[in-house]
Amino acid sequence: MDGNVRKAVEDGRGSYIPVFLSEVPTLFRKGIVPIDVALISFSPPDQHGYCSLGASVDTRRAAEECAKYVIALVNQYILLERMEMVLFIWPHRRHGGMQ
Repeated sequence: MDGNVRKAVEDGRGSYIPVFLSEVPTLFRKGIVPIDVALISFSPPDQHGYCSLGASVDTRRAAEECAKYVIALVNQYILLERMEMVLFIWPHRRHGGMQ
């Protein structure tokens, strides 16, 4: 833990959980670490409405599934790839700039 994080934890402005990255999705799914808002980025949708989370999903899929709210940003530099990392965007889920 770095000095700035240690100070935030000591002051009660942050928390620290020593954990392997591979364990984070389980913490989200079991509600041990609840998520109010997930910020994710994904590829522009293809002609069928499918979007990719990109090559490195790590904890994003679990965050998106478990969050009360998801704020998503279309990133033109993420390519549509690998079906297990794909979102389907329904027309009624489109907000903001996705018209």
